[in-house]
Amino acid sequence: MLIDERHQKILLLVNKEKYISVKKLLNSLYISEATIRRDLSFLEHKGLLTRTRGGAMTIESSTSEKSALLREQLLITEKRLIAQKALPFFKDGQSCFIDPSTTVSQLIPLLSSYKNITVISNGVSNALLFSAINQHVILLGGYVSAKTNSTLGSSTINEIENFHCDLFVFSCSALSLENGLTEINMEQSIAKQKMLKHSNLNILLADHTKFNQTFTARTCGLNEIDVIITDQKPSQSYLNYFEQYHVKCLY
Repeated sequence: MLIDERHQKILLLVNKEKYISVKKLLNSLYISEATIRRDLSFLEHKGLLTRTRGGAMTIESSTSEKSALLREQLLITEKRLIAQKALPFFKDGQSCFIDPSTTVSQLIPLLSSYKNITVISNGVSNALLFSAINQHVILLGGYVSAKTNSTLGSSTINEIENFHCDLFVFSCSALSLENGLTEINMEQSIAKQKMLKHSNLNILLADHTKFNQTFTARTCGLNEIDVIITDQKPSQSYLNYFEQYHVKCLY
C-alpha cells in the first residue's frame, strides 16, 4: 500500500540529502515538529529510513540498491506521466520483455484494454500485476531477490535466450552521456543486456533523477536504446546526443 503524499515528500528529501535535520524538514514542509517526529517514527518502522538524533538519514548507500518497498513510494506522479507516454508503442498481440522496475509497474494497469499481450519478465510483482489484467505472463526462473523483487542468476539468463520479443520496456538505476545505462546490481544489468539483444524495440522509462548518475554495472550505451521516455526536458547535450544517434526522446 502506498504511503500518503507528506510521507513521500519526506522520503524524497531524505534520499536527496542522505541526511536531513528535523529543522530543515520543518522549513521545507511547514508542519509541526510533533508531526515530523511521528512521521519519521512511522517511516523508520516501515524500514524506509533511519532516525538519528535531530533528524533522519537514508538507509541506502551508493553501492546498495534501494528496496522495492522504498522505490515504489518515490516519484509516483512522475512515473505515471512517463507510463502514459509509453502507451502508443503498444498494440494487441505483441510480445514484451519487462523488468522489475516500479516505473514499469505504473504502466501495467494502463494496458488492461489491450488484447493478447505476452509478457516475459524477471519481475515478480510486475508479472503478477500483468497476470491480474488477464495478460499471458511468463515469469523467468532463477533465485528470488527480495531486495529487487525479481528473479536473477544463470537460470534467468538462460531462459531469456529462448525468447525474442517485439518490445523491451524497462528502467535503469542511472544514466549518463559518458557511461550510458548503469545498475547497482550486476546480475540485473546482465539480465537487461540479454533482453536488449532479444527485442526489436527497446524503450527506456527514466525519470529526471536518473540523469547524470553512474553506478557500477554498465548495461549499454544510450545509443543502443530506441526510445527514452522521461518526465522533464533533458539538457541540450542529451538532446544533441539523441539526435545524433537517432534515439527518440519523449518528455
